Amino acid sequence: MRRFERYRVADDDEVQAAYFNGVHEDVDLRLHAVEEKAVGWDEQVERFEDVALAKIDEALLPILEQALLTRERIERAAHLGTIFTARSNTQGAVGSGIRSFTIRDDDRQRFAPAGFLVVSSELAPEAWMAGRLNAYDPDSGQLSVLVTDTGGSAAYSDWFITATTDPVLATAILAAAENVSASVAAAAQSAQQAATSQQAAASQAASAANSANLAANSRNLANISAIAAAGSADSASTAANSAQAMLAGLGSKYAGASNIAPTSDALGSALTPGVLWFDTGSNLMKVYTGAVWIVAASSVFRSSSSETFIASAGQTNFVVTGGYDVGRLTVYRNGLRLIVGTGFTASNGTTLTLATPAAAGDMIEVEKSIFILSDVWSKSEADARFLMPTSLLDGGAY
Repeated sequence: MRRFERYRVADDDEVQAAYFNGVHEDVDLRLHAVEEKAVGWDEQVERFEDVALAKIDEALLPILEQALLTRERIERAAHLGTIFTARSNTQGAVGSGIRSFTIRDDDRQRFAPAGFLVVSSELAPEAWMAGRLNAYDPDSGQLSVLVTDTGGSAAYSDWFITATTDPVLATAILAAAENVSASVAAAAQSAQQAATSQQAAASQAASAANSANLAANSRNLANISAIAAAGSADSASTAANSAQAMLAGLGSKYAGASNIAPTSDALGSALTPGVLWFDTGSNLMKVYTGAVWIVAASSVFRSSSSETFIASAGQTNFVVTGGYDVGRLTVYRNGLRLIVGTGFTASNGTTLTLATPAAAGDMIEVEKSIFILSDVWSKSEADARFLMPTSLLDGGAY
């Protein structure tokens, strides 16, 4: 409320001390009231800030904790390996039909099983089961596989589970290849027999000049040989057609070898799930899932080996006996695990390098994972086994 009229002084007024004291007292009281309100306002602002900060902490802290937990899981998954492998300690015997496993806790959330799986014992890799994925629950870790092919026997509890190509398809391809090989061998034998018969007929015809009876017999033998040769030629032609059909079927499932991922199969047709391709860049057989190429491990078994070094003062480089697969090396220094890229580097397959030089007597332990590929042919082996001679494929004589 304004009080100017109360304080106004006219030109003819006599100003005395009593007047000024009254005015100053009124002004002082009003200022005092304002200052008290200012103190109360500051307290309210401070209280508001405390409440607001508490609410922010209440809302954001759970989110930050979840983010840190997620980060820990990602880092842990990065050390455990690819999302297509997992381990199980379920006790069970090798056998066909539905087989159930419980995936280990540290593998459950990151594991993404493929459509076809190989389950093998880590200590006894000759014991394995291959089949189709039946069901998987990442929360409980329950995995079931419809097993169609097995190897070995007995019961184990150290199972290593990995993606594979269709075991039925792989078995069919191998069987077809064996039939092709048998047909080619039969055709070659028939052609050789035909050549031998023709030579015998020519020799007998030459001796006919000395004996008419021998000539007649030779002609009979020549006719018989010619019939046999014709039958052999028909068999060879049939075998060649069968081989071509087999190779055409194989061409739709094998895209050849190259260092660039193919976009069509060996026949030039669009890729279908299950097509195989040998990656010469990484020297690995891969299978097409329908969207991407992954390592085909139709008979992959995993084992591990370790090696211990006693370091000298300032030593940084250590040569791993027998080499290692890049990305599959675990290193410990005096019992403490080193982080790849921070504690050490290992990129050439033979040598690992410490980021910090070792002290004299430091114990460096190296553990490497070994993957053994069996029943997988290289390009040269596959070509030598499956490709027909050009002359035979063109319909000529072998």
